[in-house]
Amino acid sequence: MGISRRQLLGAAGTLPLWTAGFAGSALAQTSPAGGGAVEVPPILFVHGNGDHAALWITTLWRMESNGVPRDRMFAINFTDPLARTDDAVAQDNRSSTVDQRRELADAIKNLKQRSGASRVALVGNSRGGNPIRARARYRGAPENPDLDQGAEPFH
Repeated sequence: MGISRRQLLGAAGTLPLWTAGFAGSALAQTSPAGGGAVEVPPILFVHGNGDHAALWITTLWRMESNGVPRDRMFAINFTDPLARTDDAVAQDNRSSTVDQRRELADAIKNLKQRSGASRVALVGNSRGGNPIRARARYRGAPENPDLDQGAEPFH
């Protein structure tokens, strides 16, 4: 009498339970070398076309799990998150690139005032990266005196 496939799969399914005590637990990243706490700039997450700030919940949780203080992370909700069909033609409940750049600039200004920081890290997804890139491009303009840190993940 041999071992049936069902018995073999059942035993294999319980293997992680039997060996769980041997493996180390999964931990968040440790502090950087040097021992001192690193000052994290405020981070503003910018959602994409048709999205909203809730897109970033998982990212916020992961970053907080890795030691980034929750009070240093914020996400913007654009008033009209959908892009216009033609950027130059006004449409109800849709925004232009100028609208997004203006709302992002206001959010950065408010975040700097609230946090007391001189710079803000910007992270954008999809269309949310466009106003970030525009901010970098028009560095030095009166409404954009300094360049903030920015990143845009691609899909």
